[in-house]
Amino acid sequence: LRAFSLILQEHPRSLLLICGSGPLRNQLEEQAEVLRIKSQVRFLGHRDDLYDVISVFDLFVLTSAHEGIPMVLLEAMALGVRVVAPAVGGIPEIADMHQAVLVDPPTPEKFSQLISKELHLMRSMGFRERTNSPHVVSAYETARETARIYESLITA
Repeated sequence: LRAFSLILQEHPRSLLLICGSGPLRNQLEEQAEVLRIKSQVRFLGHRDDLYDVISVFDLFVLTSAHEGIPMVLLEAMALGVRVVAPAVGGIPEIADMHQAVLVDPPTPEKFSQLISKELHLMRSMGFRERTNSPHVVSAYETARETARIYESLITA
């Protein structure tokens, strides 16, 4: 949320969608209010249609400080959504193969800097350039692409 508040200074029309439910949700909602960004943050809670939600993202950002190989990151990549993620756990191996942007060190300032850079780049390229069209990607196709990514990691 701190990174997003910095991004809004340069990209004031941005919208942050947060999926999932957990014990920190109330704290995050309060933080969004304190940072005065609540009107541009949507807490979507648990979603059974996560593929549909991720497929409309312009940019997928993972901010976890501790990860192995996160399934949600593989799903975003399989959907063709550009990714910004911390350089922790198994993420660097995936990022090298799929052109994700790594944040190191994973601080709010560094996240905002790299996300802003990605947004500028995406806008210069027509903003919605992706490897897959979100309107034709099915859960089956996403699962097949995720399996392909896993197989490429095994053979790498």
